[in-house]
Amino acid sequence: MSDVSYPKPGALRLACDECHRLKVKCSRGQPCTRCAARDLSCRYSLIVRRPPTTSAKRKLLAAQEAAKLP
Repeated sequence: MSDVSYPKPGALRLACDECHRLKVKCSRGQPCTRCAARDLSCRYSLIVRRPPTTSAKRKLLAAQEAAKLP
């Protein structure tokens, strides 16, 4: 099985909303360096995860079943 970890629903983003929107590196401060330099409101939103699709659920179940086999 994969060691990929996904953020928990309700976790804060690692980049502020403005840095996330511009797809630039965020210093993660409060306010971050970019927002402070531009006198912007620096907010960190919650991560919103969509529920898995039917095909993703099917793949997950298949992987779990395969892991149970000897």
